[in-house]
Amino acid sequence: MPLLLACNEPEPGQTWAWGDLTCEYDPHDWYDTPTLTALHAEDGAFDFDPPASTTTNRVGEIDFAAATFSWDDTFADGFPYTALHADGTGDVGDDGDLSVSWTSSTLDVFDRVLASEVVLERTACNESWHVYESGPGGDSTTATTATIVSDTEVDGTSHRAESDADITMAYIDHDDQSRNYTMDYTVGDWVYSGVGLDNGDGTGIRDWTAYDPEYDYAGHFDFLFDGSLDHAYLVSEDGVPVVEVSYHESFDGSAVGTWSYYYADTKKWEECAYEFDEESCAITCPGDAPIPC
Repeated sequence: MPLLLACNEPEPGQTWAWGDLTCEYDPHDWYDTPTLTALHAEDGAFDFDPPASTTTNRVGEIDFAAATFSWDDTFADGFPYTALHADGTGDVGDDGDLSVSWTSSTLDVFDRVLASEVVLERTACNESWHVYESGPGGDSTTATTATIVSDTEVDGTSHRAESDADITMAYIDHDDQSRNYTMDYTVGDWVYSGVGLDNGDGTGIRDWTAYDPEYDYAGHFDFLFDGSLDHAYLVSEDGVPVVEVSYHESFDGSAVGTWSYYYADTKKWEECAYEFDEESCAITCPGDAPIPC
């Protein structure tokens, strides 16, 4: 698929320039697609600081004759990802339209690699994204439709196939790199609904509720810059507390916290130690041996 820059392909020493946009809105100085990267290309090369504060540098090139592009990202100190390399091809129109695909490999602080393939189509203000992802957490596919609704906002809805759940997310991306979103999914009899905010600086929050035939659940996440998170939730039955869980989970998947049981007859809580990692999970109450969870 050729890489088209229409009549505004730059002369030597010039940067890429717009033609007439097919969408009435122009978010392209902050919205991170190949269009943003092309805007920083001079003689086919680019080296710039992307708008996201978690990414400190993007360097690469667009070969207009060969219809290819590639780039390398580096990330801020303390962020759980350290490097990204991507290669792609496709049509980058000076009218804002896109028909591109690229593969990327992202390295984290544990030298694990997350591999992704992205297919992006944009006509006027409307986009479709398909992301095929594999890595430490397994394989997943996300399909997204998005609409540029102003110079400062892009609205979208995505469906992520993961395990036995189809996760639906509706979101709004803002020009300060933040994202408001809702997330809903059902696994068997478990029904989940969450409302969140990604701040654009590697941190975020989410409040959620869920239910199944026996219990009601309500919880809160705090997502931290280093990839760790704090999570607390309450399990209730007919309005009466049953269990309250609170833990800090590190980016490596290990966690330490508390698992507290509520005794309705005495109206007292028993606080137990709680820890888990990818291989085990244990609850240890005062005076007792650990039990698996």
